[in-house]
Amino acid sequence: MTIKEIYEKIIEHQIEGVMFHEQTSKMLDFLGFRGLKMWQEYRYFSESAEMKSINRYVTNHHSIMIREGEPKDPELIPMSWYGYKREEVDNRTKQSALKDLFARLKAWETETKMLYCDMYKEACDGNYIADAVKIRELICGVDKELKHIDKRYIEYKTVDFDLSYIMEQQWYLKDKYKHKQKELFC
Repeated sequence: MTIKEIYEKIIEHQIEGVMFHEQTSKMLDFLGFRGLKMWQEYRYFSESAEMKSINRYVTNHHSIMIREGEPKDPELIPMSWYGYKREEVDNRTKQSALKDLFARLKAWETETKMLYCDMYKEACDGNYIADAVKIRELICGVDKELKHIDKRYIEYKTVDFDLSYIMEQQWYLKDKYKHKQKELFC
């Protein structure tokens, strides 16, 4: 695999990731989980910056540009939801949507980690050692995110996705990720 092909796969997946986090933040906002929404908005902005950084790295180190390919729309939000107002969503639907969303988040980040690991191996096999180091940074980042998702999922599962418990955390999470977003842009 050429270095260009390696980065094309990474960038295409990152575009899908940005779309994924945009849709999860939109869904969480609609459901009233403001803190979790801010977490996903932070992921949206940080992954957009990460993708820009990878593009810049490839241009500066290999003198090439990477095509975005044809990313797939994650289509996380059911079409039927577009016919409702947020106050029409009952608690059972919120709990179910949150459980499903955490399963999808874990699946997405696991898929991302596997892709990055595969591209790391391809870079090593092609003797692109500096690029392998760059890709390893991506692997470490997604590994931390998987740990975060697992901890939060286990916490929520322990309380059977109790909405009172989850809603109690929203102000803290909102402030935490609002601050982290500011750090990205300063």
